[in-house]
Amino acid sequence: MGRISKSLKLIAIAAFLLLSAVSFIDFDSGFFGSENRSYQELDLHVDARILPDGSMFVRETRILEFKGEYSRYRRQIPHQGYTQILEVKAAEPNRPYTKTNDPNGRPEDRFAISKAQVSGVDQDIIELFFKAHDQKRTFIIEYRLTDVVKVHNDVAELYWKFIGAGRSLPIRTMSVNLTLPEGSPTDAVKVWGHGPLKGTVQKITGSQLSWQTSNLPKDRFLEGRVTFPPELVPQTTKRTNKAALPTILAEEQRWADLRAQEQRDALYIVAGSIGVGLIGIIASFLIYFLFGRKYKSAIEVEYYRELPGTYSPAEAGCLVENNVIKPQAIAATFMDLARRGYLRMEPAHNSESEDILIHQLKPSGADLAPHERLLLEFFFNRVGAMQSSVWFSALKIYRKAEPAATAAFISSFQNCVKTSVAAMGYFQSTNRARSIAGIGFCIGLVGLIICWAMVWLYFAAAFAVVCASMLSALLISRSLTPAGQQQIDLGQAFRRFLKDFSNLDQAQIPQLTLWEHYLVYAVVLGVAKEVIKQLPIVYPQLNEPNSNFAPYWGGMYHTSYGSDGLLHQTSFTGLTSFSEIVDSMQTTWSDAYSSIAASSISSISNSSSSGDGGGFSGGGGGGGGGGGGDAD
Repeated sequence: MGRISKSLKLIAIAAFLLLSAVSFIDFDSGFFGSENRSYQELDLHVDARILPDGSMFVRETRILEFKGEYSRYRRQIPHQGYTQILEVKAAEPNRPYTKTNDPNGRPEDRFAISKAQVSGVDQDIIELFFKAHDQKRTFIIEYRLTDVVKVHNDVAELYWKFIGAGRSLPIRTMSVNLTLPEGSPTDAVKVWGHGPLKGTVQKITGSQLSWQTSNLPKDRFLEGRVTFPPELVPQTTKRTNKAALPTILAEEQRWADLRAQEQRDALYIVAGSIGVGLIGIIASFLIYFLFGRKYKSAIEVEYYRELPGTYSPAEAGCLVENNVIKPQAIAATFMDLARRGYLRMEPAHNSESEDILIHQLKPSGADLAPHERLLLEFFFNRVGAMQSSVWFSALKIYRKAEPAATAAFISSFQNCVKTSVAAMGYFQSTNRARSIAGIGFCIGLVGLIICWAMVWLYFAAAFAVVCASMLSALLISRSLTPAGQQQIDLGQAFRRFLKDFSNLDQAQIPQLTLWEHYLVYAVVLGVAKEVIKQLPIVYPQLNEPNSNFAPYWGGMYHTSYGSDGLLHQTSFTGLTSFSEIVDSMQTTWSDAYSSIAASSISSISNSSSSGDGGGFSGGGGGGGGGGGGDAD
């Protein structure tokens, strides 16, 4: 018995040492570098425009998060598919960089242009010099590339990698907007996407195209292929003097079929992984209920009468819901953008239906978070087809017509919010934790297999499984930092205050003007109806017909259809319109959320071969451009 006990102790020590060692392995967490110095690319947005001479203007906006000190970012563009790079500029928002011919010493707020040869391929290199330490920075690079469009006898063709493979790190979210010269009907333009395993390719109009994806691995490129009438680029000199469209269509069909097969295989792997994962989940939750615990907040209050922090409504919802983003987060973001002067909402009524007319009052500003800019771009550019006033009912139509694109937006919105919240330091870094738990489970699985062949290792296998499950559960139970736990407790206390404020001491109730701000957070916290019901009781002036409460949500006036069929404006209270808008938005976004799974499967099985948009197809890689970037 003593010998067995000693053996178990040795096995336990060995398992602990093995788990400790593998915890330092990087499982493509998104950060590149060492433990003390690393960076990740959170977002890359590309705006490109084709010019009549066949050249392309490109504007790249990327958000990088640095841990440690960095002073240079390099963008490498392989010299393939174009003749010259011209008009290069670099900047940060409201901070232009100046070109330098002497990059030695890495002068701050400067950029340099050079050429190099890598693996036998000529490259144009743009270097940005700055000083960053433990922060997020946004870099903007602009340039024009000549002769990127190839003109055939039947179509003009752009075949371009907007980012290449073989980069140092993955990209959290990436989007590309391409503008063609005006003058082409929509059905004369065809668009395809290559590279990512998921995402959307969209033909918005005859001149507006887009590609979107998330979590783009470092070994995957994002490539676009577009055909359009040659008349749009009359000045181009790159001509093939042969027909090409039939060959292009056949090639794209073959690649789409290949991608469909790859994705079916991936679904089988996912199904098997779910079965294995359920074992670990069940074991982890059993241990969690036995051993799980959370940090005790330093502040314990039943009611908290102020906003717990300065974060946006969506970020507040993500935090209070423990890193879960619910549909009301998008509705609350809409309402907050209206409160801040970016939008105005007008409820409209007729005998058959209700709708909301949403006006964009000003373009995205520097004070907007990435998820807020993403929402404005999606609603007005995609749903509204580049219009500045859009009926909210258009979203329902768009969601049914473009379920994959809607799901991709929601996924990108969630990723942006979670990235912002993660940067606040309220959640512990879980990448290493997941690595430890995953390796622990694998140890247990291997142990069970060996146990089948060698019975005497039964105890070792059982011990490994229990340790892995326990470790996983304990890591899950403490995903919050102490500061994060305090923020959640304050957020929940604030939610209780919103629900019960009419029963509290009136001397401690905030002024009415603050409730325009609080109402937005009531939406994301799920208590908007309770607040709206109580406000007229505590503030009787809201019962007056001409109350000027919250005019940006349709207060004072609302739009309705008269018997003459024309729109009329009549007196209306902001509180009533707020209630109607919230109900409409939450219902619509809840429906959109519920369709994510179905639309994701749809985008998997409908890789586009027709050129009318849809999902990304396989193959590709023959386009120009590409390359990547790195920081040091």
